[in-house]
This record gives sequence, C-alpha cells and structure tokens, in this order.
Amino acid sequence: LGLNDTRNKGKDALGNTSTNIQTIANIGYAAGAWTTQASVGTGKSRSPATPQSDSDTHQWQFGLGRSFTDTAVEGITGWTASAQFLASGQNQRLINIGTQVRTLVTTSFTLDWSRALTRQWTVKTYARINNRNHGDFVQQADERVIGTQGVYQW
Repeated sequence: LGLNDTRNKGKDALGNTSTNIQTIANIGYAAGAWTTQASVGTGKSRSPATPQSDSDTHQWQFGLGRSFTDTAVEGITGWTASAQFLASGQNQRLINIGTQVRTLVTTSFTLDWSRALTRQWTVKTYARINNRNHGDFVQQADERVIGTQGVYQW
C-alpha cells in the first residue's frame, strides 16, 4: 500500500516558472506464486509561459502475474516460468482547449522461461506483446518481441 505525492516547481533561463503535481495511490498483493497490483493517480501541469500545454491528467494501472518453478536440487532451481499482464491508461485534458480529452491505453503481456545450466550460467527466453498509446495515432506502437539471453553471475 502506498501513496506518492510529487510537487515540482521549475524555472527556465528566462525566469518562467512551471508547476507539476502528481499524486498516485497504489496497492499490491502477493500470495504464493501470484502477484497483483493496482494504482490510480491524478496530475496537474501549469506553465504561464506556455498555457497551451497546461493540463490535468487522470491515470490508472493494473497488473497480474503468476510464476512457476520446479524444485531446487543442490541449491540450483532447474527452471522457472512466469506470465505477466499489465494494463495502464491516462486521460489528459488540455485546459486551454477546454473539454478535449486525450485517452491513451497501454497493455503488455509477457511470458518468460529460464533454465539454470550451472550455479553461474542461466539461459532465459521471453516473449512480449506491447500495445502502447492506443488512442493517439501518432504515438501508438504495437510491438512483438522474442528474445533469448545468457546470464552469467560471478
């Protein structure tokens, strides 16, 4: 359980000030191999030098994950796997324009699997599907990533 309140006041080289305020409340829970978290927040950005960029935002995030593992033998876990889902959204209202709202939604799904080869070497394979900034045709990006990593711990 957490609450974060950040307030920044800045000044540029010409002496123009800007104010940014963001407040986020979050909660997380883990039990056994399951994890979940959720957060909601609000934000405000004001700059007298550029009032067209003044905005209010509302945001949310939700995540759910599950991990799987085999039994360790001589201190080495043979394999682990996990699945994670994350969704977030942001509504932004530009004050100068009035009621115009820009809504951005991002979702991400990740599967990963790792296998310990020795106490020091692990191989990891993962797949991710990211759909970022849906709601904005300029910033929208859909990504598919598949990768393999070798990890050495010394």
